[in-house]
Amino acid sequence: MRPMPGATEGMQVRLSRELIVDAYLRVVEEEGAEAATLRRLGAELGVDPTAVYRHVRDKEEILAAASDRLLAQAAEGYEPTGSWRADLRALALRARGAYLNHPHALLALETSPAALPNGFRLADLVIGCLREAGLPEDEVAPAFEAIEGYVIGTALVDARASEETREEWRRAYTSLPRDRYPNLSAAASQVYRDPDAAFLYGLELMLAALEARAAGRSRAGRARPRDQV
Repeated sequence: MRPMPGATEGMQVRLSRELIVDAYLRVVEEEGAEAATLRRLGAELGVDPTAVYRHVRDKEEILAAASDRLLAQAAEGYEPTGSWRADLRALALRARGAYLNHPHALLALETSPAALPNGFRLADLVIGCLREAGLPEDEVAPAFEAIEGYVIGTALVDARASEETREEWRRAYTSLPRDRYPNLSAAASQVYRDPDAAFLYGLELMLAALEARAAGRSRAGRARPRDQV
């Protein structure tokens, strides 16, 4: 293996799976997932690309390892509180943070399923919260998918936006004729001010709806027709 760029003369790279994942995340966040070829990773690490194959089978294995590391960071330090609603809120915010910090790497994950122990743990915790809430078993899976889609979708959109682009949208809305777009014009100056607050607003609505749904099903399950009393 040749030295990494900028390395001291005679210093050699001690290539490892962790270093490869580090390089992958750097390249993906700076240049996009398509740029993270094994040849590009070899150049980033200052080694012959074939050396990478001694530690990983292919790019998909690197993606899985990188994604699982990011999801592990999202779960790090999580402790259940005993309140399914508080716990579900915390898990959603943690997952959102991971996607906001590493949108390109985790977006690639969505199109390439892999074995992700930490991702599985997060999903298991979320589903556990939904079951603890008292949702019927046949509603747990769609509820999980709805929350997952909301968290990931909003995070990926918010990660790609900037304050400049949000301001451009506000200016565009403000410039619209009020007689044609009265409702949009009325809200134009306030939209896209705080993506985190907007996310939390939507999340709280989902949590309240889930709580009401579970409570309604619970009451219906306890009620019996008069002729059965």
